Amino acid sequence: MLNVNEKAVDKLALTGVAQSHASTDLMDRALGWANTACHMVAAFWLFALAILITLDVASRSLLNAPFTGTAEIVANSIVSIVFLQLPSAVRSGGMLRAEVLDAFVSDAFKHNMQRLASVLGALLFLAVAYSAWHPMVEAWKISEFAGNESTVQIPLFPIRLLLVVASVLAAIEFLLIALGRSAAIEE
Repeated sequence: MLNVNEKAVDKLALTGVAQSHASTDLMDRALGWANTACHMVAAFWLFALAILITLDVASRSLLNAPFTGTAEIVANSIVSIVFLQLPSAVRSGGMLRAEVLDAFVSDAFKHNMQRLASVLGALLFLAVAYSAWHPMVEAWKISEFAGNESTVQIPLFPIRLLLVVASVLAAIEFLLIALGRSAAIEE
């Protein structure tokens, strides 16, 4: 039988566990919201890009006058769109995975390999974020642009910032999978 002090300790322990789960749930919801926002921005950006390309082709064909800067806009947009969709792809379990050996290994082995792959994925995207940090800061400092002055100049800082932020979000998602705190690990 528990005395009053043991009940208080158990209540505090359960409260701490509940707070830990509440903070994890809050972090997971915030991360999910950020991933969804990135995914939605990428989807709208892709739609706008499709319209731009269609109008450019139509203008080129019908009026023999292409839009200036379409190539620069498309080239820089594709990188941004891919990285904006990356955290959502990791969270939803949409990353490419080879299942050749799945029939020959135990579930525990598959689970451990998924965790190892998730740790390696987190390390990879942390390395991408780290290696993109300095060029992002430089792009901000020197106001770096793509394209030339006679056509269209596209600022590179926002694109490089997206690359860093999306890589960090993807790394966090991979870490959550590795720790078993994400729905992406469940099948």
